[in-house]
Amino acid sequence: MDPLVWFVTGASSGIGHEVALSASRRGDKVIAVARNEERLDGLARLGCQTALLDVASLAPDIRRVIDRVVAEFGSIDMLVNVAGYIPEGCGEETGGFIPPSLHQLDSDAELVQLYTTNIFRPLRLINAVLPYMRSWRQGVIANVAGISALRGAPGARQDRTAGDKRLRCPVGAFPNELSQSRSQFKIEAKVDNCQSIMESIRETFSSFYGAPQGDPRDAGRLIVEVLTKSGRAAGRKVPGYFAVGSDVPTAMEHAHRSIKEQGEALGNLVGATDISRRGNR
Repeated sequence: MDPLVWFVTGASSGIGHEVALSASRRGDKVIAVARNEERLDGLARLGCQTALLDVASLAPDIRRVIDRVVAEFGSIDMLVNVAGYIPEGCGEETGGFIPPSLHQLDSDAELVQLYTTNIFRPLRLINAVLPYMRSWRQGVIANVAGISALRGAPGARQDRTAGDKRLRCPVGAFPNELSQSRSQFKIEAKVDNCQSIMESIRETFSSFYGAPQGDPRDAGRLIVEVLTKSGRAAGRKVPGYFAVGSDVPTAMEHAHRSIKEQGEALGNLVGATDISRRGNR
C-alpha cells in the first residue's frame, strides 16, 4: 500500500504535533504546518516536510500552498485541522459588542483574528483541498476541536459526491499548549460587569487544564489509527463525530441533555408554526 499524504495544521506542539509524528512513524508522508516554522524543526529532523501558514493567510495563499503540496506529493489524503486558540474574555469584550467607552482599543481586530484562525482558515483549507479530493474520489478531512465545542451542535457531513469524509473530533483535557497559556489569548478590552463572570471561568480553566487526564501522545496515535482504520480501530466503522479523551462522553451527554431540555421547555409551542396546524387556530 502506498504511503498516505497528511497535511496537519497546528503541528508545532500538542495534539497536532503528535498526529504528525504518529503519521510519520507509520511511514506516511507528512506536511506539518504552523505559524512558526522554527518550532517544526523537531518534526523536520524526523523526516516530516514543514510549511509556514500564517494566521491571516487568505484563500489564494492557501490554494498556492495546497497546489505546491499536490504537485510535489501527488495527493493529499488526510487534511487534519488542529490549529486554534481560545480568547480569554467575554463576548462583550471581544469586539462587535464593545461599548463606546472602549472603542479606542479597536478590539474588533481581536475578533477578526479569532474567527480567521479558528473558522475561516480551516474552511479555506477545506475548500482548497476539496477539488482535488473530488477528482480522486477519496480523502479524509478531520477537524479537531476542544471539549468546549460541545456547546455547538454536534455532527459532521459526508459529501459522497466528492468522495471525501469529514469528521469532527472533540478532545478532552490534555497537557498541550493550552494548559501552558500559549494558546490562550487575553483580550485587551475589559468590561467591569464581566469580570466576576470571567473570574469563575478562569478558575474553571485553571482546574480543567491544571489536571489533564490524557496524554497527547496517545491522542495523536488514536486519531491516526481511527482516521486510517488501523491498529485498535481496524475493522471498525469510523463515525463522523468521535470523542478523544475519557472526559468527552460525559460532556457530550450533558450537552445533548441540555439541548433536549431547552427544546422541550415550551412544550407543544415548538410546532405552532406548522402550516398543517393553521386550521386549528
